[in-house]
Amino acid sequence: MIKVEGGVPFFKFNQLENSGVINFVSTRIGGVSQDSRDALNLSFDNESVGQGLFLHESEIDGVDGMITTLPNICLCVVSADCLPIVFFESEKRIISILHSGWRGLSSGIIEKMVSSITEIGGNPKKIKVCIGPFIDAKNYEVEDVYHLFSDIPKALFPKSQSKKYLDLGVVATSKLTEMKIVRENIEMSGYSTYSDAHLFFSYRRNKPTGAIMTGVMLK
Repeated sequence: MIKVEGGVPFFKFNQLENSGVINFVSTRIGGVSQDSRDALNLSFDNESVGQGLFLHESEIDGVDGMITTLPNICLCVVSADCLPIVFFESEKRIISILHSGWRGLSSGIIEKMVSSITEIGGNPKKIKVCIGPFIDAKNYEVEDVYHLFSDIPKALFPKSQSKKYLDLGVVATSKLTEMKIVRENIEMSGYSTYSDAHLFFSYRRNKPTGAIMTGVMLK
């Protein structure tokens, strides 16, 4: 759902409402920059931020993912077409977040995150998964990596011999359910970073002009 606080619109996940979990996805609305950088501007006190490194691979500690059981620590990822994925295990109150494109998905980053949650006592059937805005399949041409997802035919859309498209959301959902996540506990934002240009940046559409931030924190 889109909410507005302090005149700034942002996205929140429906299934995390009333769960004691603060969550948000930023949009590009509300800033003062112009033209291609027309955006909500975010800044931080560096002393208060521990920063991960996005490798577009699958190493959770490398870092494309983070996990905690501690309150008042906000886990954030930035993305601009890739999947921002939030996990909340409601019984043990574990939160985690990851950033993944095709490399991470093909290398097992989702499986590693679910395994990390279960290793500290989490139950896959108690995990709620929220997937933020990412590039829609009709605009995500992949060609040379198409074969990596041949085991998930519903995610593949060949338009011609040379043009092949991939649905990252279908891939993620398939991998989550294989890890015993309940299908009804998986929420998609329903927004596309590419097609919803008035709301989000897209690397494929804009190149390196901006990104969105997704965050989650236990109260």
